[in-house]
Amino acid sequence: MVSGTKVTRRKDEQRERHDSHRERVGRAVHEKVVFKQL
Repeated sequence: MVSGTKVTRRKDEQRERHDSHRERVGRAVHEKVVFKQL
């Protein structure tokens, strides 16, 4: 049971890290688009 919860927690952490990375990439792309428009 403990190992199972540990695995799920690790998956959640990986998902959060991936989401934050995707947000950072999306923000960078958005800034590039805005910079091109200027």
